[in-house]
Amino acid sequence: MFGVGPARVLRFRPVIGWSEEDGAEGLLHVVVERDGELAVVQVEGELDVATAPRLAQHLDALLAEQPQPRVVLHCEALEFCDSIGLSTLLRAAGARPGGAPLVLRRPHENVQRVLDLAGVEHVFELDPPPAP
Repeated sequence: MFGVGPARVLRFRPVIGWSEEDGAEGLLHVVVERDGELAVVQVEGELDVATAPRLAQHLDALLAEQPQPRVVLHCEALEFCDSIGLSTLLRAAGARPGGAPLVLRRPHENVQRVLDLAGVEHVFELDPPPAP
């Protein structure tokens, strides 16, 4: 209709009246694995207004360490990311000293699309790098 390509179905979840008891914390699973100066953060589920604080806590803890570890977010199972989730990732990337990149490993196609639409893919080190 508007000449922008095939229609896409977007899904929205209402957050009005959300509380911890509603189980939204179960929509994001975060596991941090350490190996010396490397921290691999496995992220699975949905990164949104209800779950972003959980990831932010883990990232803030890693960024507070001295020396800061190399942080790799394994995002293959991160199926959804809204603007608050993206803001959380951008904040963590901006907190890296000396330009040390925040690595997004194998971002799910939905997350990659958000990065592309927002024009911020250059802020992160993508592993593997996007195809030219």
